[in-house]
Amino acid sequence: MSASPPDAAAGAARARPLRIAHVVPLRAVGGVERSFAEFIAQRGPGLAVEHAALVLGRGIPPLLDATVRAAAARVELADFRDGRHLAFEPPELRERNLERILRELDPDLALFWNKPMGADLARLSASLPVLYWERGRSWKETDAPRARAFLRGVRAVLCNSEASRRFVQLRWGLPERIPVYVCPNAVRPESAGAGSRPRAAPRGRALRLGFAGRLVAVKGVPLAIHALAELARRGLDCELAIAGEGPDRDALARLAAALGVARRVRFEGLVARMPEFYRDIDCLLCPSLREPFGLVAVEALANGCPVIGSRVDGLAEVLDEGGIGIGLVPELPLARYRALGGDPEAIPREVYDPVADALAAPRVLDPLALADAVLELLRDAEGYRERSRRGIELAAARFDFASHVRQVLSILRAFARA
Repeated sequence: MSASPPDAAAGAARARPLRIAHVVPLRAVGGVERSFAEFIAQRGPGLAVEHAALVLGRGIPPLLDATVRAAAARVELADFRDGRHLAFEPPELRERNLERILRELDPDLALFWNKPMGADLARLSASLPVLYWERGRSWKETDAPRARAFLRGVRAVLCNSEASRRFVQLRWGLPERIPVYVCPNAVRPESAGAGSRPRAAPRGRALRLGFAGRLVAVKGVPLAIHALAELARRGLDCELAIAGEGPDRDALARLAAALGVARRVRFEGLVARMPEFYRDIDCLLCPSLREPFGLVAVEALANGCPVIGSRVDGLAEVLDEGGIGIGLVPELPLARYRALGGDPEAIPREVYDPVADALAAPRVLDPLALADAVLELLRDAEGYRERSRRGIELAAARFDFASHVRQVLSILRAFARA
C-alpha cells in the first residue's frame, strides 16, 4: 500500500516560499516533460513555492522553453560546466557538477524527476533532503548497482501509479524504511478539455481512431496500424490520426504503406492543442507494451473520448477505474512483435503483472483483438455515450491537476529543511 500522507504542519508554517530544486531530464517532449512544465507553472493559494530547474540534457525543448523559463526562478543546464557539455565525460564528473549546482542553490529539498541516478547522495543527504519521483524510468535498462545506491539514499519516493510503486520495490529492492507515496498523474490544464460534453458513437461517416505518444517501439503503434488495416479489411470506413514524434515515424509510415492503409493514416507530429485532437477522434488506442501510468488515456477520457488499451502496468489501473476504459490482456509472445513491425529488442525485459503482483516478461496485444474491441464499442451506442460521460466525470474528480500539485507539495513540505 502507498504510505500514509505525511504530517506537513511544520512545512505549512514556513515563513518563506518552499525552495525546490528540480533535477529533470528534458531531452524530449513527452508526458513527463510536459507535466514538469505545468507543475512548476501552477500558481494559486497555498502554492508559495520557488522552483529551480536543473535541466539534464542539452537544453529545454522549444515547445516547453517559454513555460519553464517563466515559471522557474532559476534555470541551470546541469550537464554543462563553463560552457562545455559534459555528455561524453565520466558519469562521476557530471554528478560532481550537479552536486556543485545544488550546493550553490542551497534549496530546501531536491526532487529528482524520473532519473534514479545522478548524484552521490552520501555527499548530499546529510544536509539536503532528496526525493525521487518515479514515472517510468525504472522499466528501462539502467545500471542496477548505481540505481540501488541512489535509491537507498533518498528520503522518500513518489510514484505515479500502484504499478510504479511495486515495480520500484520489486526491481530495486527499495528498503522498507523509505516511504513510498502514490501520486497519480493528472490532466494538464492545457489538455483538460474544459466544457467537454458526452458524445454519441459516430454514424454515417468514417470512424476516426487516434493514437497519442512518442513514436517508439514500447508504445505499440504498429499494433494500432494493423488494427486499422483489419477494420478496413472488414469493410469499415476508418482512419487513424497519430499525434507525436519519435524515431519510428518513417518505419511506421512504411508499415502503413505495406498494409495498404497509407492514405488512412495521418501523422500530425507534436500537437500543441491536444483537446482539439481528442475531440476530433472517436476512440483513442493505447496498445502499449509497457505503460507506467497512461496519461494520454486520462486526457482522452477528460475530453469525452473512449479509450481501448493494454491491461499492462499502470495503464491497467486507468482502464479499470470504474470500468470506463476497455482493457485488453496482451497475449502474444514478444517474439511476434517483429513480424508485426515492432522492435522487440527495444522493449524492457520486465513489466508489472497486477494480477500476480510480480514482474513478468512483456507480451503483445493482438491487433485482431484490438479491432474486435473497436467494433464492439461502435455497436453499443448507449454504452459508447455512457463511457464518454463517465470518463469526463472521472477525470474531473480523480485527475484534477491543481489537486495533484497540492498533494505532491504537501509531501515535499513534510521532508523539506526547516
